[in-house]
Amino acid sequence: MTRLLLILCALVVGLAVVPAALAAEASFALRPVTFDPDVPATQSYYIFDSQRGATIRTEVRVTNVGTVPGTALLYAVDATTGRTSGAVYRSGSAKRRDVGGWVVLSERRITLGPHESRVIPFSVLVPRGARAGEHVGGIVAQNLALQTGATTKVGKRGGSFQIRLRHLTIVAVEVKLPGRRIERVLVQGVKAGTEAGYPAVEVGLRNAGNVLVKPRLRFRIIDRHGRTLVDQRRVLDSLVPQTAIGYPVILSRALRPGDYRADVRLDYGQGVVAYAARALRVQDTRTQTYTSAAPAPVASQDGGTGGRGGLPWVVAAAGLLTGLAGVALAVRTRRGGTARSPQA
Repeated sequence: MTRLLLILCALVVGLAVVPAALAAEASFALRPVTFDPDVPATQSYYIFDSQRGATIRTEVRVTNVGTVPGTALLYAVDATTGRTSGAVYRSGSAKRRDVGGWVVLSERRITLGPHESRVIPFSVLVPRGARAGEHVGGIVAQNLALQTGATTKVGKRGGSFQIRLRHLTIVAVEVKLPGRRIERVLVQGVKAGTEAGYPAVEVGLRNAGNVLVKPRLRFRIIDRHGRTLVDQRRVLDSLVPQTAIGYPVILSRALRPGDYRADVRLDYGQGVVAYAARALRVQDTRTQTYTSAAPAPVASQDGGTGGRGGLPWVVAAAGLLTGLAGVALAVRTRRGGTARSPQA
């Protein structure tokens, strides 16, 4: 059954020394007001089948599920692909080029008491020149109040500090526009790196099509004697159309200096395959440096019209911590591939 999991996400904005006590907090939830009873997923997020130049008018219900009054900012954002696949939402300060720029909210700031809710109308203005296929974004409720996080003790004398959090909630908005479906993923290259302290190879992937795809990856490293040293298979989450990532493949051990070949194969859609071979030269086991030399890969496909079954997708955001200030955002979603939502 198609479903969407919404997780309140935390934006870490500072660290402060405060008493170790849990405070009453406001917490906001977002939910569609109208939905298609034949598609359970539309009770949790928006899926619109629309046309170029159309205006979609609908509503979102904002609820304070916390125990004290609170104020939230409301705004729309675009989606992109996370580093390990799955859709992630861009920050509110990022330029809006897709659904995030199409959504017009009737209110940008809302104050609610405990367990109070309000219906906020909004419109989706689809540009006449928008490309065919699937477009993904989201509506964000950003709690203006800092909230209390975990308490951590510091030093032998028992001093402590607490992380202060600003919570965000996101409801996904997907717009499907008519036209030829194109499923096309390119393997753009491989390069060395580390992941969580382990040696890794970063595989460059780009969804050059116009629909969400969920590839199956096979990654191999072969030495100059033809022996396969690494053979890993992964099921990736969704790749958002017109986005690129460097997907990390963690190795169980570092490779010795020398020349190798990396083979990358992606299967997705119905009979769609992307394949690339790359020459890898390991120059230093301490830094696990690789060099790559090969012609640009070509993705073979079935003309871009392959069908799709249920396509779960994950939404997550990553954060940056500098000094005493940091940012973290996490949202997880799942959806099906054929859902429709009524237009209010």
